[in-house]
Amino acid sequence: MGRRNGQLWPGNDVWGQRKEKIMNNSTGNMSGMVQIDRPGVLARWLRSQTRSIFLLTLMLPSSLFIACNPISESMSISAETLESPVVLELFTSQGCSSCPPADRLLSRLQSEGHVHGREVIVLSHHVDYWNRLGWKDPYSSAQASERQEYYAKNLNSRRLYTPQMVIDGRYETVGHNEPGIRDLIHTSGADSRGSAISPEIQIQWLESSRVKVSVYLDRSLNQESLLVFLVQDGVQNSVPSGENANRTLAHDGVVRLMLHPSRGEINQEKDKPVFTDTITLPEPAPGYRLVALVQSHKGSIPGADQLELQKPN
Repeated sequence: MGRRNGQLWPGNDVWGQRKEKIMNNSTGNMSGMVQIDRPGVLARWLRSQTRSIFLLTLMLPSSLFIACNPISESMSISAETLESPVVLELFTSQGCSSCPPADRLLSRLQSEGHVHGREVIVLSHHVDYWNRLGWKDPYSSAQASERQEYYAKNLNSRRLYTPQMVIDGRYETVGHNEPGIRDLIHTSGADSRGSAISPEIQIQWLESSRVKVSVYLDRSLNQESLLVFLVQDGVQNSVPSGENANRTLAHDGVVRLMLHPSRGEINQEKDKPVFTDTITLPEPAPGYRLVALVQSHKGSIPGADQLELQKPN
């Protein structure tokens, strides 16, 4: 799999040709691995600083508060305990028989909303290197494989495998390792505390399927870059062949489009968006969401925001 000629990624490096060796893993924990003989990965994606989230507290009459007290005690999250968002990137494939449990775990973590007081932002990157094994994943892309290859280099790993979960661009583990993932969400939150960059997404509907996207930041970027993804939740399809033959697979956070503004396109003027673009949704279907990440040159992420694309009536 070679990189498209002339396509630049953060750091202005062009990917070289990649040599791959696919090895089946007999343990069953992974569908397989790709050994990177020469990681032609682009220069490092951007390390993020985490952002803080503040809750808007609604003051209720005392009588109503007393009536609802049992619920509020069990469900409230104070502003002091709420941490920065956690970004979970799952590298997966419909051609991998070990991936469906990881896909389900990603969906479950998203549905929880918060883990260890951190808002959950999920992205599902469908790699393309398993497409040769009997089923072409309709959501797969070379870009997803390249982003995983970047993490393999940045996290000091010389293998690509599925399913793999990357937490905040700082840590990785097997994608269905739920206890490990939950522990790393907590660990990464502690590591990234105190140095936040907070992107904010705003949108304007132009037509039924066209949206103007603007992203604002609370401070200027230095050694960071901004990445904006269009993702889709609630997708599913039948798989007639390959390792998951005769199964219906469901996914959330499927990356459908990545917008990568180069540094020259980032506007640093105060109170003006640092990035503006117009996108056309791939199809008139529900479940689209925008995700903005601030990522440093060393790869860690947590400056992040997400916004559901719900067209007003």
